[in-house]
Amino acid sequence: GLDIMINFHYSDWWADPAKQNIPASWDGHDYETMKQDLRQHTLDVLNRFKEEGLTPRWVQVGNETSNGMLWSVETDPETGWEIKDENGRTTITHSMGHLERDPEQYAGFFRTGAEAVKEVFPEAKVIVHLDNGYDNDLYNRNLDVLKAGGCEWDIVGMSLYPYWAHMTDTTLTAQKVIDLCMENINLVSLKYNCDVMITETGFEVDEQYPELMEEGREQLAQIIRRCKDETHGRCLGVFYWEPLCRPSQYRLGAFTEDGHPTDIMRAFKL
Repeated sequence: GLDIMINFHYSDWWADPAKQNIPASWDGHDYETMKQDLRQHTLDVLNRFKEEGLTPRWVQVGNETSNGMLWSVETDPETGWEIKDENGRTTITHSMGHLERDPEQYAGFFRTGAEAVKEVFPEAKVIVHLDNGYDNDLYNRNLDVLKAGGCEWDIVGMSLYPYWAHMTDTTLTAQKVIDLCMENINLVSLKYNCDVMITETGFEVDEQYPELMEEGREQLAQIIRRCKDETHGRCLGVFYWEPLCRPSQYRLGAFTEDGHPTDIMRAFKL
């Protein structure tokens, strides 16, 4: 009886702002052919859901497409992770839909995916999903490209990770990140006349330091409360990713190593 959100990565393994590697079976295709690849894959997956009697309420057309989609970087052949230089930069090896290199093609890919979603499930809400929910400049750059390309969406999905933001820039405290995100939600929903969701968030788990989970609970509870109270009804909800992970698997899960919920999860009951 739970609502379902489908999140297309359009990659053989994983897609995020650092990489959107083109699937091997699509590599070498021209832009028009790759659009058809994307359309057919979207239709195939969603029709399979329909055959099983499952109707997704939301569909993300791409995962954290802050820098576009369908562009490949050098990766470690054993782990699949992107290879970074000493300055943390990756090397793009093939770009078909990079935000800066191919903005019109990025918009074309998103538009194709969104249209395929509506073809199978007309009532499903199409989400454009970007990271760094505190960065309004990022959202303006990306969404302006999509709008200029004739794209339509129902919801803007935001990833919000105070932990990773602080790791990138130590001046970004958790409170500052949350404050900026609330401001960004209001700016985005007003400018683009659409609803917003926090489709990913997470907080550090370390069982040796219970205070960390208490801080995570307080921050998550604040996010949920402020999304309800300070966004004029435009923020529709908050998703945690990925709560069932154990600390040894991923430090921003929300369960203990032996599989029990930490204090973080209590935020959803407040």
